[in-house]
Amino acid sequence: MDFKFKRHDEMEIKPVFVLYVDENKAFCDEFLEFAKQKSILADSCAGFHEAKKIYTPLKYDCVIAGFFDDDKEWIEFIRNTRENNDKTPFILFTKSENKSLIIEALNAGFDYYLKKDSTSYPLFDSLSEKVNFLVKKNQKEVLNLETRKGTLFYNMPVPFVLISLPEVVFAEVNDLFLKSTGYSRDEVVGKSPPDFDFFVDMDDYYSMIHTLRKKGYISGLELRFRMKSGEIRMYRFFSRVITIEKKAYVISTVEDITELKASEKSFQMLVSGMSGTSGRASLNRITKELSTYFDADCVILGEYMPGYKKINAISMYLDNKLILDKSFSLKGTLCEELLEKEYCINPDCKSSEFYIEDIVDKFCVRGYLGSVLYAKDGRNLGVICILSRKKLKVPPYSREIIDIFSSKASGEIERLHALEELSESERKFRTLVEYSLGGILILDFNGNVLFANESARRIVFPEDCTDVSCSANVMDFIAPASREDVLLDFEKVSQGTDGYIAQYLLNTVKGEERWIESIGKAITFEGSPAILISIGDITGRKKIEMALKDEITRRRILQDQSRDGIVVLREDGSVFEVNESFANMLGYSIDDVKKMYVWDWNNTGPDYIALEMLRIVDEKGDHFETRHIRKDGTEIDVDISTTAAIFSGEKLILCICRDITSWKNSERALISVNKKLNLLSYITCHDISNKTNGLEIFISLLDENQLNSDMRPYLDEAKKAVHSIMHQIEFTREYEKVGVKEPLWISLEKITEGLFDANVCLNFNCKGVYIYADAMLEKVFYNLFDNTLRHAKRAAVVDINCRKTDESNLVIIWEDNGPGIEDSKKEEIFKRGYGKNTGFGLFLAREILDITKITICETGVFGEGARFEMSVPMGGYKIKDSDER
Repeated sequence: MDFKFKRHDEMEIKPVFVLYVDENKAFCDEFLEFAKQKSILADSCAGFHEAKKIYTPLKYDCVIAGFFDDDKEWIEFIRNTRENNDKTPFILFTKSENKSLIIEALNAGFDYYLKKDSTSYPLFDSLSEKVNFLVKKNQKEVLNLETRKGTLFYNMPVPFVLISLPEVVFAEVNDLFLKSTGYSRDEVVGKSPPDFDFFVDMDDYYSMIHTLRKKGYISGLELRFRMKSGEIRMYRFFSRVITIEKKAYVISTVEDITELKASEKSFQMLVSGMSGTSGRASLNRITKELSTYFDADCVILGEYMPGYKKINAISMYLDNKLILDKSFSLKGTLCEELLEKEYCINPDCKSSEFYIEDIVDKFCVRGYLGSVLYAKDGRNLGVICILSRKKLKVPPYSREIIDIFSSKASGEIERLHALEELSESERKFRTLVEYSLGGILILDFNGNVLFANESARRIVFPEDCTDVSCSANVMDFIAPASREDVLLDFEKVSQGTDGYIAQYLLNTVKGEERWIESIGKAITFEGSPAILISIGDITGRKKIEMALKDEITRRRILQDQSRDGIVVLREDGSVFEVNESFANMLGYSIDDVKKMYVWDWNNTGPDYIALEMLRIVDEKGDHFETRHIRKDGTEIDVDISTTAAIFSGEKLILCICRDITSWKNSERALISVNKKLNLLSYITCHDISNKTNGLEIFISLLDENQLNSDMRPYLDEAKKAVHSIMHQIEFTREYEKVGVKEPLWISLEKITEGLFDANVCLNFNCKGVYIYADAMLEKVFYNLFDNTLRHAKRAAVVDINCRKTDESNLVIIWEDNGPGIEDSKKEEIFKRGYGKNTGFGLFLAREILDITKITICETGVFGEGARFEMSVPMGGYKIKDSDER
């Protein structure tokens, strides 16, 4: 016998078997030697591809895998291994210092990471400890599973058999199989079924084995089976070929159906006599068939009369005669006992007397059986009583059979009452439905329209239709997409299943599509079975539902496809919804994030700070930067936009999060570089300035001495060179300040307040205007003012105006009454070095403005004055009223 299910006391821990994978053969040899010393079974191989060929699930207790930075095949392999439910421990053993690669490997399914260095044995000791820990943990889980499997097998509530293939011998049987057959386990296990003469017909046995080998399973096969005592019983087999530890077995459940088959035969004969009847005919058939089945002298199917004093025998079969609608007193009869019990049986009792007035003066009862008839609402409706003058024959499953016929009889009695009540109320019903606001139809079970009230005609039929002759059949108006549903619902109602809501698509005579909602009920109309249907036009509602469904789908697509992380928070900081991008950003699964609170990842300080931020955020939202803590403990920079909304009475906060860690790192690096460059520039300019000042002094000393006329031109050129160097240094000092600080909101009014000269009249017309610009914006207006002072040859007038363009930009206009700029020089003036002074003023002004995408150009008319226009893009300006300033 190759396999048996293990009980708890049979479990044992196996020796550890390890696969060591390393491209370094020396390490492989050292590990094999180390494993031998530690009594660890081990294989080794060089690299992933060789390992992949020899690895199979359950072969090794642990795998130690080493790989390099560019060897990502291990990660994909372990990911597929875990997806296939392989629990074998894998240990990552590598020299790599690539943290992201190591984290990716651990997330993919590696159980442990150990860094490899040049010395092997100390590392092997740590490796051995971790291998033993992981393997013991895994083996215990496997052993616990095996214990549970064994307990389940041996204690199954049905006979269970395991047969090995191809030799076809019993590998294992459970306790219930042994109990039912009379054999012991030692008599069965290891032997073949023919050795016991189990099967009455061996051809059936060989046919079963052939089918199993061909199809791999058998379901519900019924065979005669011989017990150890020689008794022959009927069993039902459910078998399937399975593989356990690479060997084929047949596992079977065996159900004893001997009594069931005998009862089924009798019951089928009983039920066959009931088919095709309903109403009173069905009740009469029930009493007659039960009398035959139980060999009884009298069967009464009665209904309690008001007050529960008497019974009306709707159908009675007495001494092979049918008696209808006979009532008798309940008191003193066996039926009285059923007022307290729902089921009574006494096949052989002391003689009891049963009186039925005007029918039986004295009926001596020896055996009886009775059951209560329950209405759909649970109340006692009546009784079925089976009486016999001799000992009552009680076949198997008698209770179940009585329950079936009781249910049938109860339904038929209630149906008779319903038909009577419906017939009585039909006249009132017609008046009610004709003037109902809802559409009402009465159809036969072929769909022909028998009645339609005015509301139904407005929904379905032509406007000029006033009677049912306008439509021969309701199917004429059912759209093809709903026809199958309508036919199925017709069949359900005809079988007694009604009262449920259904929706159909109609095509009206005008070619319009309309959705209706309906509920149907089986009724009797003019003496024939029919369906009463209440309908309502829900076309408008369906359109709203479909639009809402499309909107939900659209929003879900936007959320799931967004590269930005999206998380929706409740006001208490818990997570309402999250997309995959946000979960990936933090290194968690979506399910993990949904169990977290905002302070689990938000590095902003104590919890109450985060709660206060959630409390004050509103529909206007907020925008800020913060830091988040990932699952692995690392921190990332995040740009967050928030907004709040009320959903189903609850405040929810939508947060759109973007990982800006790389950008922030670059920004910090750039700031650091700028500081160093500014320091270098400052030191260089300072040293050059000192040297130039000394040079200027020496030149002035030379000028004081009387030089010959031939040397004078050279001295003048030297002075010009010194002055040029000084101007270059001055420009460098100013230019290095551009873009050093973050842009900010600057009031135009404040930076122009300091522009004053006695010869200039300045008119400022841009009150309340704020510009988002570099901190050196004031230098721009100083340069424009300086140009006006230098070039205006008379008292000057300067106007500063603002206007909005069609594109929502803001144009700031600087205009004076000086000579203006020639057309050929309107672009030249912004070039570096142009001009009569330093040549840096307008060049520097354009550079300062360009930091926040503000453009400047000269648009004046030569001879009428200079006009400079600065265009500020939308979002780069704001205008405040006097109360806000």
